[in-house]
Amino acid sequence: MPFKKKRIPAHLIIRDSRREGPAQKYRWIYWFLIPVISIGLLLVSINAVAVVLEDIEAGQLLFKDESASYSTSIHVESEVDIVVSGFVAQVTLTQNFVNQTDQWQEAVYVFPLSETAAVNFMRMEIGDRVIRAEIKEKQQARQMYQKAKAEGKRTGLIEQSRPNLFTQSVANIAPKEKIKVEIRFIQSVSYNLGEFSLRFPMTLTPRYIPGQFLIAARQLIHLADLLSTDGPEPAAIFKVNGQGWALPTNDVPDAHLITPPMVYGSTTTINNPISVRVFLNPGLPLKDISSPYHEIVVKKSGSGHQISLRDGAVPMDRDLLLRWQPVVGSEPAVAVFKETIESNDYFMLMMLPPNDTSDIQIMPREMIFVIDTSGSMQGPSIKQAKQSLGQTLKRLRPQDLFNIIEFNDSAKQLFRSSQMADLSNVKHALDWVMRLSADGGTNMRSALQLALNSPIEESHHKHIVFVTDGAVGNEASLFEMIYRQLGNSRLFTVGIGSAPNSFFMRKAAEFGGGTFTHIGMSAEVANKMDTLYQKLDNPIASDIQINWPQEVESYPARLPSLYLNEPLLVVAKAEMLQGDIRITGNTAHLPWWRELSLETQTSHPGIATLWARSKIESLEDEKIAGRDADEVRRAVLDAALTHNLVSNYTSLVAVEETLSRFAHDALNTKALPNLVAQGQIISPIMYPRTATNADLSFVIGAISLALSLVTVSVLRIRRGY
Repeated sequence: MPFKKKRIPAHLIIRDSRREGPAQKYRWIYWFLIPVISIGLLLVSINAVAVVLEDIEAGQLLFKDESASYSTSIHVESEVDIVVSGFVAQVTLTQNFVNQTDQWQEAVYVFPLSETAAVNFMRMEIGDRVIRAEIKEKQQARQMYQKAKAEGKRTGLIEQSRPNLFTQSVANIAPKEKIKVEIRFIQSVSYNLGEFSLRFPMTLTPRYIPGQFLIAARQLIHLADLLSTDGPEPAAIFKVNGQGWALPTNDVPDAHLITPPMVYGSTTTINNPISVRVFLNPGLPLKDISSPYHEIVVKKSGSGHQISLRDGAVPMDRDLLLRWQPVVGSEPAVAVFKETIESNDYFMLMMLPPNDTSDIQIMPREMIFVIDTSGSMQGPSIKQAKQSLGQTLKRLRPQDLFNIIEFNDSAKQLFRSSQMADLSNVKHALDWVMRLSADGGTNMRSALQLALNSPIEESHHKHIVFVTDGAVGNEASLFEMIYRQLGNSRLFTVGIGSAPNSFFMRKAAEFGGGTFTHIGMSAEVANKMDTLYQKLDNPIASDIQINWPQEVESYPARLPSLYLNEPLLVVAKAEMLQGDIRITGNTAHLPWWRELSLETQTSHPGIATLWARSKIESLEDEKIAGRDADEVRRAVLDAALTHNLVSNYTSLVAVEETLSRFAHDALNTKALPNLVAQGQIISPIMYPRTATNADLSFVIGAISLALSLVTVSVLRIRRGY
């Protein structure tokens, strides 16, 4: 019941003022000293947390005990087993946790996967007990997890925040207990320029969170009511921030779910260790197997190759990239893979259209170069970006037009409008680029608007080359901008760094009608940029159509135009599909066609899962293009539940039947940090300046001050002054 202020007669007030007690005499302390001390303690606590977190090894679970100090529960190790067959990779990721504290714990781990990963399996092992997960609608799965956690049952949950970012929660880990979590997924193998590749992300680049904070003034007003009653503790109000360091905004309402803590690795120990085992069975003779960012060991094994890391376990501070090249002359021009489930046939077909580069008249181009100079690009990334841009500027021809846009908190361009690529302008541009430095936020929207809205010269083909690490959280709104404003331009993305946001880079290029190029180290710049220019210099295969022998459901629903040496990759589903297909298109204004037989004796597990994953991706793209969101949700739910896939609307949840923790035993929660990507620099308080559009410390400080003032008001009311 709210406390009612007692009315005091005026003569009593006068009398009391003449004989002030300690509370009345020193009440200025409540008005001045308490807020000052509150802010001071806040700043000290922020700095203390920064120091403590910097001292903790990456790959450790951090738990806060009753004394507000930090203890650790080590993330012992991760293991990944990959089996590659043709164009399909089946991946098993095992993560081992041990609770070294004397308290029951909940672990929350945000981790990256490939943007093409189709997650379809999870199980937990505690001693000799195994708990297997089920696929459920997202809200239902979350409710099951929360209920089991509250009841004291061991439970696990995997949710998708982005197609390449997932959250794993494990509740009720007993003191000194070890839990093993196994996740399985399927992803497709890439093929380009006669080379196969497979990427396994190991860490992430912190995302920039634009927009206005969603914490409203009414929450502080509600807090005043709670403080003056017997309501929940004030700390409960701030659960909105979850396990992330960023607050939700109107542009990124799930910011708190995609911003895990980040810590630097140690130079003396292996941080967040992972071991990798790959069995590679490509089905054709190989010339070379390599990994540009890790040392590997390759051993022939029957019809395939066993691949492992030379050092056994390595820190998870950069993506793993595996490449293999066929023997010259054995490169596949056509490949067909099939999986049959019940009465349905699922196909994956790959085909390289002919590349007719003879007698090509290259039309003059207008090149708009966009370079990311935000804080997340500090260190090797900005050097690689400047080197890449310098390489492309030197490739310009005198008849080309060009301009450069650099962006961080805001965007600015070198010239007011595109200029001819004569020697003077190119030299001026090179000097300007070399003076660029990385700092500030990642406001991509302003840069994209400048690039997309610049006037198009009818005499030139307009190409936009976007050089960035893709560290943004508002991917969907940027995709929509590209889709709406692209016009006749084409957008090419160049991903920089050891752990770029490949989901954003790849999808931005798809919506932009261009290609995605990744540069992970300086030694790759010349070769990768030369390859990109070859694609720009040569005609594309366009107007591609596939004539199937019967009705099929195939993806991508809209076939893209293809650049030099890019394959056409399509997945399809039909009932007992047989016969031949005919593929047609145009290259350099000349028609071409090819016929393929769908008769194949080899069964490849995983094709059906990749088909369902492609269908879900295509549906999400339709939402960007304007399709009703509820229709998309229903269609995605149907596909994900049918094929047992984690999606934006479904999750995997595992619940143990028996109780493990008694209700009176406290349960603590803390997030597992990711390791800062190799070469990346973040601020002394763990979080990069590129990660938010406002100083989070200032926001917290303002809230703290408001709380202290509310507390003063409550004390005054309860003491009658």
